[in-house]
Amino acid sequence: MRLDRVARFWWRLWSVRFAIGAALVAAAGEVLPLWQPAMGVVPYAAISSALAVLSAVSRVVHQGAVQSKLDAGAEEA
Repeated sequence: MRLDRVARFWWRLWSVRFAIGAALVAAAGEVLPLWQPAMGVVPYAAISSALAVLSAVSRVVHQGAVQSKLDAGAEEA
């Protein structure tokens, strides 16, 4: 199995950042049950869903900084 060229720059990709954020918000909703009476389940689900959608959308958006790194890496190879 080969990783994509982008795997070296995963922390710079907005899709990865949004996916991690969605996972953290979903986990926080489950781990912090003391907050549920104050906020309820809906805000956690809404924020997590919004971050998941942003992750999917940002995956197809051109990210110039990462693309320049990829171009520089392709010239070295």
